[in-house]
Amino acid sequence: MARVSNKLNTQLVKSFQCVDGKESTLSDGEGLYLKATPNLSNTKFCHKTWIFRYKSPILNKRRTKGFGSYPSVSLKQAREKRDACNLLLRQDLDPNEKDAPLIATLTLKDVSHRWFMDRKKPKVTNDYANDVWRSLELHVFPKLGDIPIQKIRANIVYDNLLYLQHSGNLETLRRLCGRLREIMNYAKSRGLIEANFLHDLSESFTSPEPMSLPTISPEQLGPFLKDLAMVQIRLTTRCQIEWLMHTMVRPAEAAASRWEEIDLDKKIWIIPGIRMKQVVKATRNDLDDHVVPLSNQSLKLLGIMKPMSGHREYIFSGHRDPNSHMSSQSANMVIKRMGYKGKFVSHSFRKVASTYLNEKGFKSDFIEKALAHQDKNKNRATYNKAEYIEPRREVMQAWSDFIETSAKETYANLQSAVLR
Repeated sequence: MARVSNKLNTQLVKSFQCVDGKESTLSDGEGLYLKATPNLSNTKFCHKTWIFRYKSPILNKRRTKGFGSYPSVSLKQAREKRDACNLLLRQDLDPNEKDAPLIATLTLKDVSHRWFMDRKKPKVTNDYANDVWRSLELHVFPKLGDIPIQKIRANIVYDNLLYLQHSGNLETLRRLCGRLREIMNYAKSRGLIEANFLHDLSESFTSPEPMSLPTISPEQLGPFLKDLAMVQIRLTTRCQIEWLMHTMVRPAEAAASRWEEIDLDKKIWIIPGIRMKQVVKATRNDLDDHVVPLSNQSLKLLGIMKPMSGHREYIFSGHRDPNSHMSSQSANMVIKRMGYKGKFVSHSFRKVASTYLNEKGFKSDFIEKALAHQDKNKNRATYNKAEYIEPRREVMQAWSDFIETSAKETYANLQSAVLR
């Protein structure tokens, strides 16, 4: 069983005293202790010091390291020092040796790995985590990975990443700058560097131009649905694409739909905020759950899937691994097979829905909420927590009805042409 850390709080630390005039200790976990020693000149008070206990990877024996006295060193500061020492221990370094030379041996790759395992990987999907690490292995570590973290400077990184700008990989470059900024912030919070010299690294490069996704008009949805009906794909894949269309969510949100997120009694789908944050790669940690009112057509799709995956975690189970979910790129692969490469992508269903609903005069607030768009006005977003469930239910049903009507009209026209 893993040890529990951060067991103390400010009030407990403040009120802690010696027991019966004898030395006492409190544990915060992961080697951090608060020790209370009797004050010989005034027995009513105790001297409190922070102690870190660990096993030296070099000497192979138990050692201690003092972090200073309380309240000069706060609980928060003591924890930061403990985390810094544990980071050294994970690199087989002894915190009691001369700190500067030891910390100086930590490379950018060393610290990147700890950032990835401690901060990044636990908060994102496996696919996204793998993408993050691969980008560092491909573009950063070959030339920068072995440089000591304390010697990382913006000019060095700029010189080694400039080739991405010259080759036009501006989006990759933008993401790498953000990841390196996070890594250096992590190093600073652990006491490994004094300042983050990569904080404004992205300002040195050309910013990528925002690109509009290829899409079709609402009037072109019927012919698209005819082509979709003609392509040979698995039933699960077809249902997942239709679920993506009818619910107006993002491809990754649709692919990872879970049965536990569905409330059939209320006819809603609740996507947890943590999953929304991973999909949109938001910097905020307080994203709300996204509630999707389910249209009659969406409920019928669930009825089709229930016998196939109702006993599993995910609604749209993976083909090779039934315990996982379908790839978020499955719909795009089908769309390419239909001949729409460069003309349409699965994410663009949202654009078609938005265009149609706005043209029909639905209130923009209802549409934006249905699309789970974050309000750019932060103050307004803070106070405007309205879900508009019932008005949005009307919006979702109108969109599903349009999809169904478009498909029927196209089929009727096709049948009429054949009969002629």
